[in-house]
Amino acid sequence: MARSRAAIYALGALLAGTVALAPLPLGVITVSSAAIGFETPAIVDPIHTNGEPDIAVDPQGRVFNSGPTGTGTQRSTWFGSVDGGHTFRVMAQKTVPSPIIGIPAPGPGGGDTDIAFDRTGKQYFADLWALACQRVAVTGPTNPGASDQENFLGCDGSSPGSDRQWLAVYDPAPGTPNQSAYRAAGGQAPLVYLVWNDLVGPGPNAGEQWNKSTDGVNYTNATAGETPPGNGANYSPFGGDGYPAIDQVTG
Repeated sequence: MARSRAAIYALGALLAGTVALAPLPLGVITVSSAAIGFETPAIVDPIHTNGEPDIAVDPQGRVFNSGPTGTGTQRSTWFGSVDGGHTFRVMAQKTVPSPIIGIPAPGPGGGDTDIAFDRTGKQYFADLWALACQRVAVTGPTNPGASDQENFLGCDGSSPGSDRQWLAVYDPAPGTPNQSAYRAAGGQAPLVYLVWNDLVGPGPNAGEQWNKSTDGVNYTNATAGETPPGNGANYSPFGGDGYPAIDQVTG
């Protein structure tokens, strides 16, 4: 029995060696990576609260956060950090914040918020008000948050009615292959899109309205001149509440 066991062990070792010597299939890449780690959480603001916050990092590595405080307040919070998210300061919204005023209520606003950037780090901000329209703002890229430009009619060129807006930026880097008809025709970049649920349709859950801007402050209807079949309702071929993404090659 001892010899039989030895033979079995030898056979097992031979098979293991054969497996170990077998080449990996072509295309298989083995990667060794360290586990993802997190620091102790940092408090953005211990005084001012908000709901449904978002967070974004610009091309320079600066961290920004925003969130609505409610339609009743007509105000949303907007913060920036230049130390990797360890500490945050209040971003200016029309009026520069101060220890006496705190966060001013620029109004209208207090609904959903969103932030996005172009390649330079210029920041675009949108704040929903009263399910009707969006207040939009631009700051940076130098010293973002020290001041901003604003317009409370980000929905200009479309019918009233808005909810859950999102921003997307077309700003291809130099050398990016171009398959965009807009860019080929000499269209200006960055081109900022602001999309939202228009609350009126034509779909059963409303539709997605698209507006566009080359400065982030003045927007026009991005689908103007296009009409849907049927009763002439707003042209909104996409369902409501979709999150947009812009391909930097095709636009």
